[in-house]
Amino acid sequence: MAAVAPATLERWFTAPYHTAHPEVIEWIGGMIRNTPVQGFVGCGRAIQRLDITAELPKIKLPVLILAGEKDPGIPPAMSEVIHGAIAGSEYAVLKDAAHIANVEQAAAFTERLLPFLRKHA
Repeated sequence: MAAVAPATLERWFTAPYHTAHPEVIEWIGGMIRNTPVQGFVGCGRAIQRLDITAELPKIKLPVLILAGEKDPGIPPAMSEVIHGAIAGSEYAVLKDAAHIANVEQAAAFTERLLPFLRKHA
């Protein structure tokens, strides 16, 4: 897992965040390095062919889709497809965030999430 940690961190966080928050990168990197190989491989295989797009219109609960502007794994265009398929869903793009937007842009993430939760509580 030590071999995959650097590339994973590059996908999950923007370069400026890496530079500004090395302690967080080390913390998340430690979690990656401590992930059992079997678990990592199993997760990768599970999502490799995952396509639930046809199921999305069946969702009737409130949904908030928060996309990281710079997320290479689930780019905003993919999140827009999800948003378009779920009637009444809400959608926002978090600037300067990659895949782990709730960590990288915690304040912006929370600023979007809390009103949604209050609205639907």
